[in-house]
Amino acid sequence: MLKRVLIAYHQFPPLMDYLKIAFEKRGIEVKTFVMETNHWFDRFIIHNVDKQLWNLKLLAKGKSAFDNHPLSHLRYRSELIENLVDSFKPDLFLLIRGWRITEQSIKNIRRKTKVMGWWIEKEDKFDSVLDEIAFYDHFFAISSNSVDTAIAHGHKNTSLMYQAVDSSLFRPIDDIKPVYDCCFVGGWSDKRQRIIEQAVSLTEKVAIYGPRWRKNNSGNPKMLNSIKADFIESEELVKLYNRSKIVLNSTNWGDGSTRGGMTLRVFEAPACGAFLLSDESGDIEKILPQNTHIGVYKDLEDFRNKLSYYLSNEAERKEIALNAYNQVVTHHTYDNVVENIITSYSNLCNLP
Repeated sequence: MLKRVLIAYHQFPPLMDYLKIAFEKRGIEVKTFVMETNHWFDRFIIHNVDKQLWNLKLLAKGKSAFDNHPLSHLRYRSELIENLVDSFKPDLFLLIRGWRITEQSIKNIRRKTKVMGWWIEKEDKFDSVLDEIAFYDHFFAISSNSVDTAIAHGHKNTSLMYQAVDSSLFRPIDDIKPVYDCCFVGGWSDKRQRIIEQAVSLTEKVAIYGPRWRKNNSGNPKMLNSIKADFIESEELVKLYNRSKIVLNSTNWGDGSTRGGMTLRVFEAPACGAFLLSDESGDIEKILPQNTHIGVYKDLEDFRNKLSYYLSNEAERKEIALNAYNQVVTHHTYDNVVENIITSYSNLCNLP
């Protein structure tokens, strides 16, 4: 029986908090490890020396001259996690990737407990994790394409597990009414710029949150008027989705006709009762079919036409949003994720 779980991931987004709540509902004790945990020697010495070497082109950018130093970020966090495994004695260690720990640490931990991984990053970076999947008892990925790639490379210990939503946080708020026609949350990119320019050309009631939007629109007054802040999270994000008739999604990786995987927005916006207008993904279509659960656009012209259509057809928009809400809060919460993890753990241990 699964009694204790250790989870390691970044501080934000707060997936560990969501999972902790879901596990604890099942009476399972959880400890979390923040992967940003670092030693001052890495922050102030290693990082600065590496940066100088990059600037002088004496070291490839992103590489480190201190890979084998015990206080480098990778080795330091790996050792701390090993120590936490020794003291907490979990039945399961779940590493959400993200940042990695050393191959040797995974092997050491696996001698003491079951080890699972969960790849929630872009699928076009999945090749970077292929060589380490064999070191895990089980490995999850959020994209069906990534799972197919892993299995094709002989990693039969891999399965699909989508991201999810904490429906106690992301929820409809009855006393909040829409004030924006649409909103977008996410960092600037050239692709997203073209999408949002189409939105602001249709309506002035647009809200944009995310880094680098102001910097890249300094000479564009229409866009600047829609940019609200560089960051938004938690309850304020929930309120924004409730204040928006349509939540826009533009994925920053892959081609929509072949891409799998989904961002958190695909789950969080519908859980707030908002209508989602998203770019394509094969995995989205499997759980939130277009036209009945969300709106999906193929290109800029299609985006403009569908945004205009759904803004003009309130009854249809609300019916579609309700279908998505029911689907997400029934099948795609962290309670569902935890149930999947527990089942996989029981299969590994041959438990009934």
